[in-house]
Amino acid sequence: IDFCSHLIDIARKTAPLAEFHVMDMEELTFSPHSFDGVWACASFCHTHRSAILNIFKKIHSILKKDGYFY
Repeated sequence: IDFCSHLIDIARKTAPLAEFHVMDMEELTFSPHSFDGVWACASFCHTHRSAILNIFKKIHSILKKDGYFY
C-alpha cells in the first residue's frame, strides 16, 4: 500500500504481477489475519505521533498468528 497513487503506478511497472492498493495506513481495510508479514519502511515518519499506537493495533489485527512486522 501507499498513500501516493503516483508511487503505486511506479510499483506496478516494477512488479506487474503484484497487488497494490492506494490506502492510508491509518485506515487499513484488509481482513483480520490476512498477512504473514508487514513491512513499513520509513512510514511512521509521515504520521502524527498520536496516531502511531492505533496504527500498530491495526497492523497487529491484519497479521496472522506468529506474523512478522518489520
